[in-house]
Amino acid sequence: MAQDIYIADAANRPRLNKAHTEVMEQVRFVRAVIPAPAPHWCYLTKIEAVAVQRKGEAA
Repeated sequence: MAQDIYIADAANRPRLNKAHTEVMEQVRFVRAVIPAPAPHWCYLTKIEAVAVQRKGEAA
């Protein structure tokens, strides 16, 4: 089963608590395009986060 991780826009990082930050250190921060009125951070599975990360690198 995929491990759940958080991924967020780096601009919002200071708003997140230490536990979230430690988990997010596992991946590079990318700007996830999320439809309004979604929050600034999105709860994603590890597989989804990798897909978002690669999409961000390609952009």
